[in-house]
Amino acid sequence: MQGSRWNTRTGKQTDKNCGRMRIEFDPEAIKQVDLRKRTTPKDLANELHMAKMTLWRLLKEGMLRHHTNAIKSTLMDENKVGRVRFCLSMFDEHTVPQDPKFKEMCNVIHIDEKWFYHSSSSQNYYLENDEEDPYRSTQSKNFIEKVMFLAAVTWPHFDANNTMIFDGKHGIWPFTYQEAAKRKSKNEDAGAMVTKVLPTVTQNVVREYMINFLIPAIRARWHAAERGMLIYVQQDNAKTHIPLDDPEFVDVAQAEGWDIRLTCQPPNSPDLNILDLVFLQRSRHFFRSCLRVILRTLC
Repeated sequence: MQGSRWNTRTGKQTDKNCGRMRIEFDPEAIKQVDLRKRTTPKDLANELHMAKMTLWRLLKEGMLRHHTNAIKSTLMDENKVGRVRFCLSMFDEHTVPQDPKFKEMCNVIHIDEKWFYHSSSSQNYYLENDEEDPYRSTQSKNFIEKVMFLAAVTWPHFDANNTMIFDGKHGIWPFTYQEAAKRKSKNEDAGAMVTKVLPTVTQNVVREYMINFLIPAIRARWHAAERGMLIYVQQDNAKTHIPLDDPEFVDVAQAEGWDIRLTCQPPNSPDLNILDLVFLQRSRHFFRSCLRVILRTLC
């Protein structure tokens, strides 16, 4: 029968246009709602005067979409120009303009600092149904123990046979110090050396770490045949970083036939440092894995 369909539940023919009428939805109505009032499905549904389940159905049908917005660094016009100039400086001058190619950048070392927390205020676990919930405690969730690390990486080095001779990882060093325990405790005896976190990281501390840890690591792992190569150490523009012409650093970096120089990446441009992009995030995951092994060993 024209305009009808067969209902398998009742065994009867029913009209084609039966059931509850669909709620009319105008996608343009969403644009009229203030962004601050559409951060949750419930808030948006209230502004559109509809049920939350109706909004969920529209979301599944593709009438609207979910978006996670990440805040970005403010870029002034001079910042944008600086980023363009920095990227253009990475071109090999001998290939421009016929066949422009980027430099291999094997002589550029990226350094950066990162805070690693002993634990987080919230942590996800997957447990068996009968397993008890883990118990974690701290004196204050606002002051969880943390330590800052200085990391340095560069592009891996390969020989003429394409065999990797250096993985590019110069090292990662914690900003800590050791002192003798003043009294006996359950963890150590009086007088035992205890590792503690530096309360503040100043420019003098950064200079000391770069001279005593970074430069020796570069000299130890750099290929002997490339000893006289010009090596750049790229840092961001943090106030704790030393100036490019710091005399103490220059004296050590230029000694014994080495030519190690400091350079800065453009301001507000963490995406131009490999450590900010991915390496330190992976290191933080590795740190958590190592911490679990250490705690399991001690217990």
